[in-house]
Amino acid sequence: MLLMRKFREAIEMAHHLLKNDIDTNETKRRLTKFLSNAWYAYSAIRRAKLYLNQPYLKLRKPQLFSVGSRDEKGNRNIKIRDASEVLIKIPHADGKHSWLKGRVIFSKKYLLIVKELTTSNYNYGCQ
Repeated sequence: MLLMRKFREAIEMAHHLLKNDIDTNETKRRLTKFLSNAWYAYSAIRRAKLYLNQPYLKLRKPQLFSVGSRDEKGNRNIKIRDASEVLIKIPHADGKHSWLKGRVIFSKKYLLIVKELTTSNYNYGCQ
């Protein structure tokens, strides 16, 4: 939940910075310091750009999905295989990694979105 709240705040911060004509590279640099992750900073900027027509942005709920990278076809550390199975990357000290398979449960209102994300060519991410 903390990561989702922090991502929500990063989206709001990116919206504020972009509205004040701060350069996208500078915005990404500031958000990377806040989130400690350049990919999530990039995702927050992409999400904030969706709301640029609004004078201010105050999101109420923690943000679950972030925009994935085109090359990765989704999140780097979590892969949703279908609406009931997820793979989680477990890094190791030798630089290699393994994937832990787990079961996931989504509420009914998110099932259609998750099924569309996993069967389509969309880039998705999750936190």
